[in-house]
Parts: sequence; structure tokens; C-alpha cells
Amino acid sequence: MKNERIEELISKELDGELDAAGESELRDALDADPGLADVRDDFVNIGRMMREADIPEAKSSEAAWQDVRREIRALPESRPKRIPWKWAWGFATACAVALAVFFRPDGSAPAIAGNQGTTVEFVATELDDAMTIVNVDPQSGVTVIWIVDVENDDEG
Repeated sequence: MKNERIEELISKELDGELDAAGESELRDALDADPGLADVRDDFVNIGRMMREADIPEAKSSEAAWQDVRREIRALPESRPKRIPWKWAWGFATACAVALAVFFRPDGSAPAIAGNQGTTVEFVATELDDAMTIVNVDPQSGVTVIWIVDVENDDEG
């Protein structure tokens, strides 16, 4: 017999909810296994301790909510941090100058010191008989590399 079922029967007996069939089943189990009497005694002791425990009466939800509101009002007033506007204006000015220097209205990029453009010496590819075309745009300084696969026809 499963212990959960016996524990349920013991609990119902202590609560006065056990019917005649359950009472008979519990008596048979207690006769078959004397160790179950200790389980029953443990249940009785737990019940007694719970009845003797000093449990404070629970507050109503209204009273609990009032406590929360009182705690919130008691908190120190928090003010948002003030932004040091002198630093903010300085940062905004620096960003505007950087944008004006690096992004010009005509779409060209400034020449960065030491960067005189891109030089392509060779292009490596895994294609046999590939033809490469390198083009550097003088206005923007952008380098474009095309790799064209040339097919050899033996017939023509």
C-alpha cells in the first residue's frame, strides 16, 4: 500500500472526515505495519504544534496597501541628475565639427594624413585565366577591383 494513501487517510481521520471504508482501510494498514503508528503520532504532534503556534493575524489588503503607500511617501525625494550643460554644448560642438570635417556636402571624403590613396600591386584569385580590372575614382578615392572569368573556346 502506498504511503501517500495512508498519510491521506491519517489526515482525514484527524480532521474527522474519514468514512467507514477509509477507517477500515486505515485500521488494516496500521495492523499490517506497526511503523505507521509513528507516522500517525507525527501527524498528531505537527497538528498540536500548529495550533499552539503564535501566528500573527494577517492584515487586510487595504491595510497592506496603505503601508506600501506610507513607505513610498517616506522615501527621500529623488531628483533627476542635472546635465552639466557646458560639457554637453562642448561635446555637441565637437561632434558637429567632426561631422563637417569627415562628411562633406559634395560626397567626397577628406584626405587623411599619410593616406595618398590605394595602390594595388596584384590580385590573387583561384580562377584560371581570370582577368582583373582595377579602377580608382579620383574624386572619392574609392578603389574598385573587377575579376572577370575569361572562357577559352578552342573552336573559334
